[in-house]
Amino acid sequence: MSNRGGKRPGAGRPKGSGNKASKLDRENIILEARGYGHIALQTLVDIAQNSKSDTARISAAIQLLDRAFGKPGAMPDMRTAEEKDAEKLDEKDEFEELWKQALNQPSPDIVATGKPEGWRPGKSVTG
Repeated sequence: MSNRGGKRPGAGRPKGSGNKASKLDRENIILEARGYGHIALQTLVDIAQNSKSDTARISAAIQLLDRAFGKPGAMPDMRTAEEKDAEKLDEKDEFEELWKQALNQPSPDIVATGKPEGWRPGKSVTG
C-alpha cells in the first residue's frame, strides 16, 4: 500500500503553528501596497472618465464609490408593521383557499378507478 495522498497521521502543519509568512512580513506587504494606492485610485478615475467601454467605466465608478462611501448594505424594509401584517394575512388567506381547493378535488386516478394509483388489497399506497 502506498503512503502517497489521502489523510495521513502527522501530515500537514501542526495545529497552533504559525504561517510561514510572519506577521511582520504581512504588515510590510500591506504598507508597500498602500504606497501604490494613489496610483490605483488614479487608474480607476482614468478608466471611469476615459474608457470607451461602458462596462469598464461603470465597474471603475462602482469601485471608486465603494472605496469612498463603503459598499451599500441591504435595503431596509420601509414597510410599516401594519403593512407587513396585512401581507402575512393575505398570504395565509391565499394558502387556505388553495388548500380548500386541493381538498375538494380528488386526484384523477381516484375518480377513474375509485382507488389511488398503485393500490392493491393488503398493500398501503405509500409502501
